Amino acid sequence: MRLQEAPFGSESVFPPHHTFDEIIDYGYFTRHDPHGQHFYGADVSVHPEYRGRGIGRRLYDARKELVRQRGLRGMVTGAMIPGFARYKEVMDAPTYVAHVVAGEIFDATLSRQLRQGFRVRGLLPNYLPDTATDGRSVLIE
Repeated sequence: MRLQEAPFGSESVFPPHHTFDEIIDYGYFTRHDPHGQHFYGADVSVHPEYRGRGIGRRLYDARKELVRQRGLRGMVTGAMIPGFARYKEVMDAPTYVAHVVAGEIFDATLSRQLRQGFRVRGLLPNYLPDTATDGRSVLIE
């Protein structure tokens, strides 16, 4: 599996190269298209004291149910790859993501999102200002 920088698909309303700030309009969330076919998942987190209790899974289940209720095609988001920081000296981001997708490397964020049914669509360079991962994230649907 060789990933390109971020092709997503001609039917996408989301730009293939975007940053988190751009897609959420710097916190104003004014880019919402009420007639769009996808939701953009801006963020999901669980307080550290409550992790490991299935709360994150239930939050994703609720999002998926909302997509079904609205008759949408799916949900799109930028997935952080925090584990890449440990590997970036020995492999590039596309190789790292391919290993995560194959189940050969566990990534605390992307692996969990893959278990939720997300599929990798490409890489997002400079998605967030994170020096540990060189700003890279993964576009998932």
